[in-house]
Amino acid sequence: MIKMKGTIPAKTLAIYQNKPPFGKPATGTSQVSIDIKNFDGNRIPKAKVLQKYLEKMGGFHWGLFGSPLVARLPDGKQMLYDGGHRVKILQLLYPEMKTFPATIIDVEDEKEISRLFHRVNGSAASFVNPETRFINECLGEEEGTEKYINALKKSGAVVYESEDNYVPKETIAPKWKINANPLKEMVDENEEYAIWAIDLYIKGWEQHYVNSGEVGLPITGQIVKALHLLRSLYKSEFDKDDMLEKFEKHFIACVGLMPDKGAHLFNENKHDRMEMRHYGTALGIMSRFCSFGRNQPWAKKTPKIGTIEELYKEYDAKKRAKLSTKEFDFFE
Repeated sequence: MIKMKGTIPAKTLAIYQNKPPFGKPATGTSQVSIDIKNFDGNRIPKAKVLQKYLEKMGGFHWGLFGSPLVARLPDGKQMLYDGGHRVKILQLLYPEMKTFPATIIDVEDEKEISRLFHRVNGSAASFVNPETRFINECLGEEEGTEKYINALKKSGAVVYESEDNYVPKETIAPKWKINANPLKEMVDENEEYAIWAIDLYIKGWEQHYVNSGEVGLPITGQIVKALHLLRSLYKSEFDKDDMLEKFEKHFIACVGLMPDKGAHLFNENKHDRMEMRHYGTALGIMSRFCSFGRNQPWAKKTPKIGTIEELYKEYDAKKRAKLSTKEFDFFE
């Protein structure tokens, strides 16, 4: 029996023990004893991971079980070196099961098993990137993906892995692509503003690619997230006196004059944490707009730079306080 870290509540297990497996077992494999030893170098399955899987999938699924990898030593001894979590679920849910389908690899010794393990789990593996995973979540119509597809359709962008692999599929010869993570972050916070930010970004740079015929042009997440942040922070100012339209026209004009994206990142305002860097970009974009506005007939209605400036500085203050505390603890 494979060891497990932690426990799954009996009530939770009972729910799934009474449900038959989804799908069918893999074919073209060997049947291996359910009581196979887990290779010592393999991870010990965690109860929380198994419980999360069961709750998300609604039970056990043969299509996701696939074919765990089993090493067979010269003396015939077998050890499981990939698929411990999957086999543990079988042991928990279906104790009457005696064997499971696996791929058996003949090895010389346990050193070879260790080499196989680290290569399968990292050093010789090519893991699926967030875009490919997101695309398949959407194509599989997983719950919650509709809002992301809606935002992409309305903004004219796609999440793109290759010219044959992208969503929404309805888009022909997709011109603009956005990475999955910034898209999800923006839509989860405010879908309307996400659509607006992506659309404004495309309008800004589209003028430089009108007749290029290029596809899969990248949308810089740091810039589009900065636009999204500003739309939220300055909602009250943007929603009156045509200020949003003024901001849009100014941004598009700036990109028209300076197509190099580096000119709009404002990396001199960079935060050390990657997920915070769009704050510095937002500060730079808004500072440029406010400077422009102060020289216009509507100067008195120009939004105050302090709104984004305070938010940007707030993190720096927390960081300094944290560093100060660490230094104090060190000298103590």
